[in-house]
Amino acid sequence: MVESSGFEDSVKTVSTQLSGIESSLNALQEAVKRRQSEVTRLLEAFRTSDVNNENIQGFVEKPYTVIPRGEKEWFLVVPRFLNFQYGWLFQSDASYNIFIVNRYVQWLYPIPDALRKDLEFDKPAFDLKVRDGYLHTKPEQTEDVFTRYRDNLLRREGEGLLRIKQFEQFNLIANLIRDGILPFEPQPVAPEDFSGLLPSFQLRDYQKHAWEIFQRYGACGVYWPPGAGKMFFGLWLLAGLKGEKLVVVPTVTLVEEWRRKIKQYIPAHIQTAITVTTYVSADKYRQRKQPFALTVFDEHQHLPANTYSKLALLPTKYRVGLSATPFREDSRIDLIFALTGFPVGLDWAEYFRLGLIQKPVAYCYLVPNLYEKLKLLKTLVGESQGRALVFCDSLDLGKQIAQELNAPFVSGESRNRLQTISQSKTTVISRVGDEGIDIPDLQLIVEVSFLFGSRRQELQRFGRLLHSRFKGRHIIIMTKDEYSAYKKRLLALYEKGFEVKVVES
Repeated sequence: MVESSGFEDSVKTVSTQLSGIESSLNALQEAVKRRQSEVTRLLEAFRTSDVNNENIQGFVEKPYTVIPRGEKEWFLVVPRFLNFQYGWLFQSDASYNIFIVNRYVQWLYPIPDALRKDLEFDKPAFDLKVRDGYLHTKPEQTEDVFTRYRDNLLRREGEGLLRIKQFEQFNLIANLIRDGILPFEPQPVAPEDFSGLLPSFQLRDYQKHAWEIFQRYGACGVYWPPGAGKMFFGLWLLAGLKGEKLVVVPTVTLVEEWRRKIKQYIPAHIQTAITVTTYVSADKYRQRKQPFALTVFDEHQHLPANTYSKLALLPTKYRVGLSATPFREDSRIDLIFALTGFPVGLDWAEYFRLGLIQKPVAYCYLVPNLYEKLKLLKTLVGESQGRALVFCDSLDLGKQIAQELNAPFVSGESRNRLQTISQSKTTVISRVGDEGIDIPDLQLIVEVSFLFGSRRQELQRFGRLLHSRFKGRHIIIMTKDEYSAYKKRLLALYEKGFEVKVVES
């Protein structure tokens, strides 16, 4: 893999976190001594009166435990006082965080050797690469590989060469990824495909690292937080490569956003060679005879859906996927990686350390009913001095709120969505505003209606503040029944190190 200073800094950050564990535990033991009477009462409550010092030392050496959850998936249980975040937060209480960890984590940020061993991230059984409709392996492994992946393979065509069935390439890649294999064969960008043109901005170190990876592989998936520059990286590729290019996005709102940024940052004479469309509308390009030079899949966590996965077969020479939330509520996380390319990520803590993204606080207000929810909303919006977004999944309720606040309601039926938002101090918006939109002066987000317990939606909505130059406030208003049923959506914020304050009114 190509090295860069940003990547090395990420490794150093992880090492620093781990080396600080022992000092944190020593501080904890000193705190225990100072509060010995409370500890004694606690021990009595658990019908014990003794502490095994040897076990304390064992805890210092390994302050976590790993529990198998399923095939190639584990629970990672960590004391909450440790800033130790790997995988997706499954459950959290005052004492412990429980993460779900799988093989994909190791491709997004460095994993300490000790934890890698406990998670059984051992070397894959096969060394395999997918290229030009064939699966390439070592000659002596041909028979074993054919047996294991025969559902995706058509036939053997020689020692170390297996023909992939038509339309099965991405399913095969997904199966390989489940087995811990990154099968992406480097196919460097051809020198004649570079345009020699640059957008009107500079890349940061970690973006340069991604650019180097893309030049080496010709296909990659980029997994950075909202506000860390995924769209700008896409713009860099659109300007830097010759030929016709396609950008595929999930909403019309993002079509507007990409077109605005393309017009702002990319030389005018090559803008006409760029098409921006939605996932719904992109199907018409699947039968295109002349491949695109580049396809950018924005928010590509949508790509594995039944209705969109066939878009992975769009004729294109190079491809890139962009996503801040590489997880799904179904079991198709592997396809997020399989349908784009070599994964490029970085621990979110590194972005905070570098000061590249804001760290606003989220507030979850608990109210008894919808009436009190709307009453609190009016107070919050009335007190806000800056631009505000009110998220409401329910279209009927959204229209009602917009009328009461004398604000526009932006939904799937709306045109010129970004223009409407930019011209309004307060905008009520449906889930069409969840992803990708950049509002630099946004100061307040209020969620009134939401997609049940969806963590992905929560992190995406919260991410709109990470695009802002203000720290801002993010507020979720829930009834107590909603909190009981859907509080798991807040885990997406805990997981990334954001503070969440629950306020009961």
